Order: sequence, then C-alpha cells, then structure tokens
Amino acid sequence: MLNPRRLSTEIDALRWQEAGACREADLRLFFSPDGDEDSGTERAAERRRRLRQAIRICEQCPVRLVCRRYALENGEKFGVWGGLTETERRRIRSQAHEERHDRLRSAESLGEAA
Repeated sequence: MLNPRRLSTEIDALRWQEAGACREADLRLFFSPDGDEDSGTERAAERRRRLRQAIRICEQCPVRLVCRRYALENGEKFGVWGGLTETERRRIRSQAHEERHDRLRSAESLGEAA
C-alpha cells in the first residue's frame, strides 16, 4: 500500500533538483544517446565534447555536491550527475567496495590474532 507520508518525504528529499543548473540545459548533454556511455554509436570525440559541456554546467551548479552524493548513494548508472560521468561513478563505487572489503579482512585477521 502506498504510504503518503513516505512519498511526501521522498519528494521533499529530491527538491534540490529544482535548483540544478541542468534544469536550464539541454539534457542530451548529460545522457548518452545510446544509454550507456561505454557502448553504442556516439563517436569518442562527440562523447568527450558532450561530457565536457555537461561537466562545465555542473561546475557552476549550486547543488553539485548534493547531486553527486545522490547519484553515488542511489547507484545512478546513466548520465552525468554532480559533475561525475558514469565511468567515474563506477570507479568510485568500486574503490569504496574494495576499501570496505579490505577493512573486513583486516578486522577478521585481528580477530584471529586475538
């Protein structure tokens, strides 16, 4: 069943998007025409140019860091969010996963030594 309070809270949590600089921009700059920036028909030079333009817009955005955190925490797979490309977000998530894994291994080895 739909919980109106939860829905209201979720909508409020996304209000930052209303202040995004991308709201006034061509959204095609932020998303690959192929869906995934690593595949498809978009030529490398076109992709680099598109991504540079999108990132330039993000650099001037008042909610860039909130947007970036949202994309990372919610696993946004497509597009430029908070000035990070799909590839950059994958790399950050992978590094965070490896660091968590290393901490767990260290904790386990400390437990074995005790």
